[in-house]
Amino acid sequence: MPALTDIIKRDILNGTLLRFLYKYRQIDTTLERIINDSSLWFADPLSFNDPFDCQIQPDTQNTIKEIKDYIRKASPGISEHEIDKIVKSISDDPDYWPTTLEKIIKKSISSKGICCFASHNLSILMWSHYANCHKGISMKFDVTLDLDFFVHPIKVNYSDDYPVYNHIRDNKNLIKLLIQNKSSIWNYEEEVRILKDKAGANYFKKEALVEITFGSNCPPDDMKRIRKLMLSKGYDNTIFMRATTSKVKYSLEFEKF
Repeated sequence: MPALTDIIKRDILNGTLLRFLYKYRQIDTTLERIINDSSLWFADPLSFNDPFDCQIQPDTQNTIKEIKDYIRKASPGISEHEIDKIVKSISDDPDYWPTTLEKIIKKSISSKGICCFASHNLSILMWSHYANCHKGISMKFDVTLDLDFFVHPIKVNYSDDYPVYNHIRDNKNLIKLLIQNKSSIWNYEEEVRILKDKAGANYFKKEALVEITFGSNCPPDDMKRIRKLMLSKGYDNTIFMRATTSKVKYSLEFEKF
């Protein structure tokens, strides 16, 4: 069976996954820490700012046989008498299974860490929302230069409805289903999420950070300071760019800095 990093390489070559991912940041002490430590924070999904994130539509329509088979598999050695009691509880209380499922979801995702990236750095909205009104930067990462860091990549799907989930039939797909789906109102983000087993800082290889682009409103002193800091920290592979506003249309243009 091929290693996950080999699968990512293959998917990049065939176009299923993106080779380059982008991170918008404002210029502050957090950015300086990222540069100094060569690390990015992977957040607990329950801390996300969108209350609709990581939501599902529970499908609890299961047969008695499906429920019993699931309990036997989840609790080896359990008696048939105990199984019958659980099935009766589920049948008698319509809130039993949704409440249990809510607890399972929170337990499943609270132990994970997520870092969010964009598919490109051309979005005027993203620069406005995540890079301090174009005063910040975008960080461009080459996934192929640090495959271990970018395991596991999940491209976000956008929809007006929560994804339907049946825990007994689909339980192996719960984490991916929760993390992969967001409201269509966010589709301009074209987001890719990297999933880790736990929240916290994860270290990336400096050579993977191949480009820093300063926003069109970034103060010259900030540009010089961040460039100087990066060069002093050994980011020898990084190219520096500057965004400018187009003179003829609502778009950004880029030049070397």
